[in-house]
Amino acid sequence: MMNSGKRGWGIQGAVRLADLAAPGGNMPAAAQPAYPSKPVRIVVPWPAGGGTDFAGRVMAQRLGKRMGQAFLVENRAGVAGNIGAEAVARSALDGYTLLLAITSVSINPALFAKMPFDVAKDLVPMTLVARAPMVLSIHPVLPARTVRELIELGRRRPGELNFAYSGAGTTMQVSAEMFKLVSGLRTVGVAYEGGAPAVADLASGQVQFAFPTLPSVLPFIRSGRVRAFAVITAQRSAMLPEVPTMVEGGVKDFDFAEWYGLFVPSGTPREVLRRLNEESVAVLRTGDVRERFAVQGLEVLSSTPEQFGELVQRDLARFRDVIRRVGIKVE
Repeated sequence: MMNSGKRGWGIQGAVRLADLAAPGGNMPAAAQPAYPSKPVRIVVPWPAGGGTDFAGRVMAQRLGKRMGQAFLVENRAGVAGNIGAEAVARSALDGYTLLLAITSVSINPALFAKMPFDVAKDLVPMTLVARAPMVLSIHPVLPARTVRELIELGRRRPGELNFAYSGAGTTMQVSAEMFKLVSGLRTVGVAYEGGAPAVADLASGQVQFAFPTLPSVLPFIRSGRVRAFAVITAQRSAMLPEVPTMVEGGVKDFDFAEWYGLFVPSGTPREVLRRLNEESVAVLRTGDVRERFAVQGLEVLSSTPEQFGELVQRDLARFRDVIRRVGIKVE
């Protein structure tokens, strides 16, 4: 693990950022070139072509136009996002390397026995970008029409219902395990190498239910091959307004979505962090970006560094508790 104490202030520091006014960096402000003075990398720790890659490329294009400098996406996939995230955590503290991560960055510290970096100390949340609502999705042949009926069916047939998930510790698995904890269901999980094959087998009836993200399952819902029972966010989704929330379906304290967010390495100058936040929020408030995200099933979000930092801290604690209780581990 890297020596985080020498690099800066981490997530905890981001939460206190509003109260701190000291400028970052070692050069006097007058000697520093205007930021950005060279291309900026946005590291996406997942393969090209997915939702995270799409969001990263939209942000890179728009930020480049606003800030007058090239923003370039670099895909560095592997180890549930850890390879790309570590590369950013170890990068220069100058604001020229950003990370576009998803919720897994707050799951991994509880999931892996050893982490190559400390999420809470080595990365600073800059702004939320979007969320992909997760949907309790059922194969239509299942004799249940509501969340309550699904729970009752599972209790009558313990161990007979299967749920699909896209690998250990993914949001698909964690959300299903959270559902089991709050509902008391005894179900069997079936692991897949990615969300796409998991949703495909759900649509074909090989498994009975799953918690995919809305972008991945929406085409199957629209075609009738999968039935949407509930979104697991606090409010209904504008893309599925007729589908109730889990709370409306009778499951209390169940609110979870896969978020997308931008991070910088801990120790990045605060004035650079603030500039990046302001420009990113301005991009996210434009109508065309909202429309482009909506086509992909993503809901635009934005935040201050402090708000995002508080969310990451809550998620680190929440997922640590869930993963400990269900015993998910990856070496």
